[in-house]
Amino acid sequence: RFFRDCPHPDNKQRVELSQVVGIDPLQVKFWFQNKRTQMKTKHERQQNTNLRAENERLRAENVRFREALANAKCPACVHMAAIGDVPLDERHLRMENARLRDEVINYMQLYAFT
Repeated sequence: RFFRDCPHPDNKQRVELSQVVGIDPLQVKFWFQNKRTQMKTKHERQQNTNLRAENERLRAENVRFREALANAKCPACVHMAAIGDVPLDERHLRMENARLRDEVINYMQLYAFT
């Protein structure tokens, strides 16, 4: 109980406690030091366990998202849209638009000369 209320006793408190318990004040000092280390280690282990569980949960969620993405279907064409087969990102669309613009310009120039 004393440790919970005062994990860092000063010299006076250590001397008083040593007289009550019947041990040397230096032993009291080391007991508190060891107890703080034990509590810190226990807390770190619990935190580590919690972080591992959270990591496992996130990994499982990541796997579910990857599976959902791999099994995604294009609603317009009702075909499977595998990640490597049909690039759907904005960069690809911008590149495709630029290519089509160039193609239109080429056709316009071609017909302008005829």
